[in-house]
Amino acid sequence: MRARGESLLSLFETFRVGVVGDLLLDCYWKGSVKRISPEAPVPVFEKGEEFFRPGGGANVGENIRSLGGRVRLFGVVGEDEAGRRLASMVDSAGIVFEKGRATPLKTRILSGNQQLLRIDSEHNSSVEAASREAVVKRIREWDPQILLVSDYAKGMVTEELMDELRGLADQKGLPLVVDPKVSHRSLYKGVTGMVPNRKEAVELVGGEGETEELLERMIRLYALEWGLITLGERGMSGRAKGKRGFSFPAFTREVFDVTGAGDTVLAVIGLALGAGMELKEAAWTANVAASVVVGKLGASTLSGEELKKALQVARMVGP
Repeated sequence: MRARGESLLSLFETFRVGVVGDLLLDCYWKGSVKRISPEAPVPVFEKGEEFFRPGGGANVGENIRSLGGRVRLFGVVGEDEAGRRLASMVDSAGIVFEKGRATPLKTRILSGNQQLLRIDSEHNSSVEAASREAVVKRIREWDPQILLVSDYAKGMVTEELMDELRGLADQKGLPLVVDPKVSHRSLYKGVTGMVPNRKEAVELVGGEGETEELLERMIRLYALEWGLITLGERGMSGRAKGKRGFSFPAFTREVFDVTGAGDTVLAVIGLALGAGMELKEAAWTANVAASVVVGKLGASTLSGEELKKALQVARMVGP
């Protein structure tokens, strides 16, 4: 199974993945705290290095690109400094600029390995109809073979957009996979699959339960073909409609930063399913990939070589 998993990685570049959703810019300030302010009982942060990374749906796209996949981002950013910076960091052919909109910016303040504070600057109202229509037009023109929706509830993913995407998926026979936001639970019925974490899954189905029960209820309530639930340090569980569920342990040796791990899971699930893996094998691959990125700082990616090595050293070789 290991050989099959590794050989399928070479297929990642053979099909087109469309990532639709909220595009964020992540900013990091690295510095140190050495004293308490004389003005108030608060630490004084001495700022050092500042750097930026694509976040949200843009991080999903970067994970796919880093693994050798053919990907295009589809979303809306503002005509502001954050939007221009983000567009310069990625393939911007599918990005629409909206006048007067603020691009979501998350600034994380770090001292050593410790995140001290996160500052969010964002504009969460729905994108304008003209912007949404322009995004959908670009999706149709690029003609993806699988659609991944990264919903951070920042205004891109709306009822109108999901109706358009379901229609396109039905017309073309495309898988439509969502990393959901609980506040948007009413938008997801009839998609192919969802990949929430356990806390989100509980809220999506309206109550606690064993993971297997949560999966069964999620598939039934949202008319899914399959569902996956990420379980943090306990790994991942999944189930396809009408079939038995499965679970995998986590393979993380050291958790440095969980930021963006869900983005990696969505990216790898999309690539793996497109490459022809069955759901259980795709979930296994995504589970191993997530174990790599949580050992890195911030919203990170991994390369195909890193994923191959991680698959080789995992205690299990696959489903």
